[in-house]
Amino acid sequence: MSCIITDPRVERDRLFYNLRPGERARIREFQNNRDPITGDELSPAAHMDHDHRNGLIRGLLNPLTNKFLVDDLAILLASVEYLRNPPAPLALGGPVFGLLGKAMRKKKMLYGPDGSKEPQPRF
Repeated sequence: MSCIITDPRVERDRLFYNLRPGERARIREFQNNRDPITGDELSPAAHMDHDHRNGLIRGLLNPLTNKFLVDDLAILLASVEYLRNPPAPLALGGPVFGLLGKAMRKKKMLYGPDGSKEPQPRF
C-alpha cells in the first residue's frame, strides 16, 4: 500500500488561482525566494498574491506584506504622498515625536527617532 503525500496548496492553487502543479515553485524560484516588495526571504507560508479586481496572479509575498498591500493604485500613491508629507507637522508648526511602535503593547516607553526614555522637547 503506497501513501502519497501532497501539498494541500496544490489543489488550492488550482482552484483559486488557476495554477498547475509546480507553478508556485516556479514563481518562487523566479523571485529568487525573495519577497519582491521587502526583499526579505520568502517564508514557507508565502501567500499567492493576485489582483482582486481581475484575478491577475502577481507573485508570492510574505504574509505581512500581502496583508498590508493596497490593490488600489490611487490609494497607494496617496499613501506614499501622506508618508512623504504628513499633515501634522505642518498643522503643529514642526515635528512632534511620540512613542515608538504600538503604544498599547509597550513594556518600555521609548520616544522619538533616538529612542529616548523621555518625550523630546517640543520645537
